Amino acid sequence: SQKQMKTLQKQQKAKAGAPAPSPAVGETPKKADPADVSSKTNGSGQNGTDSKAADPLADKKRQMQWEQTRAMSAANENFKAGKYQEAYEGYGAALRIDETNISMTSKLLCNRAIAALKLQRFEHAVQDASAALFFNPQYAKAYATRAAAHVELDRFRDAEQDYEHAIELEPWEREHGRQLSQVKQQLSKQRAASGADKEGENAGEGSSK
Repeated sequence: SQKQMKTLQKQQKAKAGAPAPSPAVGETPKKADPADVSSKTNGSGQNGTDSKAADPLADKKRQMQWEQTRAMSAANENFKAGKYQEAYEGYGAALRIDETNISMTSKLLCNRAIAALKLQRFEHAVQDASAALFFNPQYAKAYATRAAAHVELDRFRDAEQDYEHAIELEPWEREHGRQLSQVKQQLSKQRAASGADKEGENAGEGSSK
């Protein structure tokens, strides 16, 4: 009947104008905003807060640095204990762990040169100190170590030059100046002895005539 039709129409209008039902307790309302979703993901669709994947090369480098530092510390302990041969070999072993670490390489070479001095391997000390200076030309300790080896080999002119370089780099280090003074004294003695030898040779030539 017309009365029933009007009643149905009123009910449909009432449903259309009613507010949407609230979500049940504990239920999360769905979000359909794509901008909100994309802001939480990166270009690959992964969560943007995820940490970067570990770099295996960087991890290996850190491991090598740790092993090299530990090996150098062990060699230093041997040196302090007067075990110079063990220290010399330990520095060499540490060098082989990571030859790409320039800073550590120069330190290890210089330390091995000092151990060589203690073992009276003066030529080896010169070689290692020179190699340390190749990697770090501003290494005053390497200059002083090489100078000490030159002194033992009676190469006072070379020692003088190395101590002068060391003083330029570390003018506050008094030991460099003290060693340089001693080297200059030895050079003076050498010059005096050389002059006396020449005078003797000249006198011998004159008497033979």
